[in-house]
Amino acid sequence: MSDPKPRLVCCIGDVHGFHTKLQNLLSNLEISIPSSDFATALVIFLGEYCGRGPDTNEVLDFFVVLPSIYPRQRDVFIAGNHDLAFAAFLRVLPPPPDGSEFEDSEETRHQRRKPQTKRPDTNEVLDFFVVLPSIYRRQRDVFITGNHDLDVRETSLMCRG
Repeated sequence: MSDPKPRLVCCIGDVHGFHTKLQNLLSNLEISIPSSDFATALVIFLGEYCGRGPDTNEVLDFFVVLPSIYPRQRDVFIAGNHDLAFAAFLRVLPPPPDGSEFEDSEETRHQRRKPQTKRPDTNEVLDFFVVLPSIYRRQRDVFITGNHDLDVRETSLMCRG
């Protein structure tokens, strides 16, 4: 018996609240990749879902329903520093180990002042952020966002499994 065909892996990072650009990217991938491969792909989103762009709510709503749009794909989401800051703003992160308070960045304060036309279901968005890891391992592959202070030894051990 031969080994099954390896699953296609797509890595997408730095969405930054640009829903239309994300939709266009996925449409282009769907057109460019054989349909059977795209339908069963492992899609790893590398963080930075919010901030900068005008459509953070729409991006988060899209991620919540993505499994129903592409039910045979496997989607993995890892948190970037913007996502961690947003989760801290929402008060869904535990406090820092030293007991200090989270501080708002200028970007977070700007997002709070910006008028919102559509709100995602709060519980679904909170659930999305609560489970975001910042590292994902897949067999011999490691996907990590840039928000870690890992030394060489820790990185080496993580990559060796």
